[in-house]
Amino acid sequence: MSEKFINTLPFVIAGLAVLALVFFRAKKQEKRYDERQLLARNAAFKTAFFTLAGYCVVCAFLNMLGVNWALTATQMFLGAILSIGVFACLCLYRDAFFDFAKKNQKLYIFEMMAFSVIQVIGGVGMLHGQPIWGEEGLSFVSIVFATALCFFAVGVTAAIKTYTDARQED
Repeated sequence: MSEKFINTLPFVIAGLAVLALVFFRAKKQEKRYDERQLLARNAAFKTAFFTLAGYCVVCAFLNMLGVNWALTATQMFLGAILSIGVFACLCLYRDAFFDFAKKNQKLYIFEMMAFSVIQVIGGVGMLHGQPIWGEEGLSFVSIVFATALCFFAVGVTAAIKTYTDARQED
């Protein structure tokens, strides 16, 4: 087996275990959303879509100018990660889901920060002396760091939302 595989396998297993735990825990609870939440979620979908569309236009324009800052696959994965992050942050901030209940807020913040740290550790493990920026631009490993940044942004958004909600209750 490859040394990279052996080094990253515990992190993958830990991440999958946490995701399975969250998934099965969420399945137990019945979710009902009001119209305000559905509208907030639809607005977040729209904003994320236009973010992705704008990102793709900028990438296409840069490619037409001959600026090869990353491989096309890397560019598109980064765009998808960006739009998912925008969607998640907007949904959290606009209360689009009941799942962000008071009893779970600290757990969600901890999970997002933990996922971010796991992604960074996994990305560093994947580098093995390779630069993030090479002859072809950003390497594929940069996707791992972008995912870590996305998880971190969602965690910070959740923390800000928790803080502002606590201030409004006082």
